[in-house]
Amino acid sequence: MSESGGESWAGLDAGRQLLGQFDAPSYVRRGLEVEQAWTDLLAALNRSRRQWLEPLGRRMAWMKARSGDWRRLTGDNPGALEALGALENLLPATLRFPPGRAWWIALPRLEYRRWNRDLEQFNRFWRDTLETADLTPVNRRREAYNRWYLLEKECALGSARLALAGYRPLVPATASDLAARLPFLPVPSPRPSGAG
Repeated sequence: MSESGGESWAGLDAGRQLLGQFDAPSYVRRGLEVEQAWTDLLAALNRSRRQWLEPLGRRMAWMKARSGDWRRLTGDNPGALEALGALENLLPATLRFPPGRAWWIALPRLEYRRWNRDLEQFNRFWRDTLETADLTPVNRRREAYNRWYLLEKECALGSARLALAGYRPLVPATASDLAARLPFLPVPSPRPSGAG
C-alpha cells in the first residue's frame, strides 16, 4: 500500500482474481477495499476532467495546424514551448479535418490568448473540484485499515512479527493527493506584447 493512492491497477486486478478463486482473509479484503475506494474516486473525477480536456485539446490541435509552428504564437519563449509540449501529452489533440494553411496568423494568435485564459479557467475549476471532492469513503476505509489490518493479519498468520512485515499505516487522502494523480494543466505564457 502506498500512502498517496495505492498500488497499480495490475496489483488490484491480481487481488480481485485471488478473491474470485478463494475466500481471501479479511485483511486482504480490507486492503482491496481501500484500493477500490481510491480507484473509484479517481475514475469518477477523471470522467469529469476528460469532458473539459477534449475541447481544449481540439482547440490546441487547431491552433498548431493553423500556425504551423508554436513559435509563431509564443515567440521564442522556452517556458511557453515547454508547457505546450507537456499539454500535447496531456490533452487529446486530434482534428477530424485539418484546417487549410492559407489563413492569416492573427486569428490563431487571438485564439491562443483565449485558449490560455480557458486553461486558467480549467485550473480554477479543477482546484475547486478537488477541494470539494468527497474523500469520506476513502478516508473511512483507510481509518478502518489502520485500526483492523494488523489484528486481522495477525489472526490469519498467527504471528505478530509476520503481521508487521511490510505494514505502513495509511494517512488520510487529501486534495493534494488527488492533484498529484490528476494534475493541473501548465499554462504557457502569452506571446510578448508587440510581437504580434
